[in-house]
Amino acid sequence: MQEYTIYGLIISGIVAALLALTIPSVIEIWYTIGSICIPGMIIPVISAYYTKLRVSNKIILVEMISAVVFSFIWYIIKENFADVSVINEIEPMLVGMVVSVVIHIIG
Repeated sequence: MQEYTIYGLIISGIVAALLALTIPSVIEIWYTIGSICIPGMIIPVISAYYTKLRVSNKIILVEMISAVVFSFIWYIIKENFADVSVINEIEPMLVGMVVSVVIHIIG
């Protein structure tokens, strides 16, 4: 168990250093992390409080991973295709939320 803590701290430190080097503003770091990570957590947390919304643990895991992955992919696409207005106007958080809701409904 203690090994996982050490590995987690090392990985977190590396990710934090990379974020600090690539994104100059603290506000932009918070925006980026929030846009990518929050969609994977909102629906699972809400479903934990309401029994009618609960789904299996496997579905929740797929939902969380998929929402974060799609948000991250959209963030990368948005950064690389800034001149396309349709892509630039859709936030990564919205893409992740749509993926999360769709998977939750299917599950």
